[in-house]
Amino acid sequence: GVSLSAIVANASRSRIPSASRTRFGYHVVMDSAVSLARLLSDSLKAVNNHGAELYNAGQHAEAFRLYQGALFVTLRLVSSRPDLKFVIADGLNDVEESAPNDQLKAYRLHEVIDHVRGALKTIVQVELAAHSELP
Repeated sequence: GVSLSAIVANASRSRIPSASRTRFGYHVVMDSAVSLARLLSDSLKAVNNHGAELYNAGQHAEAFRLYQGALFVTLRLVSSRPDLKFVIADGLNDVEESAPNDQLKAYRLHEVIDHVRGALKTIVQVELAAHSELP
């Protein structure tokens, strides 16, 4: 499986300027919307990849719970983005109310994660463009 330390390690090797390696592991400082959006996007990518492995191995319940947990955490971390909170909460509620089995639940939450990652990438691009225009 994918451990939290592996996700943080992968995120800190990416282009997140605020991640640094310390003697005891990785220390990530959220100093901007860009670094948070990048960290969330990278983390959701790792979750999506691991969930796809589980799903393709026929472990639909495990993939569903992995996606569900990741979205619960992400929901709390995007508190300043009502648009993303709505997409995540709506996706989670829709799956619980209408998806008849774990296979469909996992597939639908995979789609929600893809949508959220696309929005996070847009946030990063907009924030970077805004920072580059500053004098």
